[in-house]
Amino acid sequence: MQMSFGTLELAERLNRDNVLLKIEALIEWEDLRPKLTGLYKRELSHGGSQEPFDELMMFKAILLGQWHSLSDAALEQALCVRIDFLQFCGLSLSDAIPDETTLWRFRNRLITNDRLDDLLCCCQYRVTYSP
Repeated sequence: MQMSFGTLELAERLNRDNVLLKIEALIEWEDLRPKLTGLYKRELSHGGSQEPFDELMMFKAILLGQWHSLSDAALEQALCVRIDFLQFCGLSLSDAIPDETTLWRFRNRLITNDRLDDLLCCCQYRVTYSP
């Protein structure tokens, strides 16, 4: 994802003490990607109509919803208006935002594939034990 000029300008307004920006820097997010792969394999091989959202971005969105006690509808709305949420998820102002149903389905995929708890533990460990 390439940030637009407008997105970069807005991101500069964020306070460097923003908690989400600090967490973003603490976790090696790409190390989590292998735990997220394969969630959409069946749909794509059976003629799924649309390329799914990036799994890592979706997981970060799920984290935001959990950390801020947001319903899926409220999370969708927050992703539309909160610059720190967009930046944390790696989205620009022009990127598509997952709707509440997409967020719900993704969380369910993580749960039914027994991945959510492990991913949450990895994030908690890295935040807790980072220097």
